[in-house]
Amino acid sequence: MVEGPQRRGAGEPPLNEDRKERLLYLADMLSELQDIAAREGCVTLAGLLALSHVEANQQAAGKTDIKART
Repeated sequence: MVEGPQRRGAGEPPLNEDRKERLLYLADMLSELQDIAAREGCVTLAGLLALSHVEANQQAAGKTDIKART
C-alpha cells in the first residue's frame, strides 16, 4: 500500500518513474520464474513467461504499442 505524498486517487495512473520501477522489478521476477520453469521442463510455461518478460521490459521502456505480427 502506498502512503504519504505518493498516494494516488482511485483510477489515476501511477507516477511514470514508479511504474517503470515496478515493471522492471516484474520483468526481473518473470525472468527468474522463466528459468525455473525451463529447468523443470515446462516448455510452454517458460515460453509464456519469456513473452511476459519481453512485454514488461517494453512497457518499462515506454513502448506500449505492441503489434501482433501476421
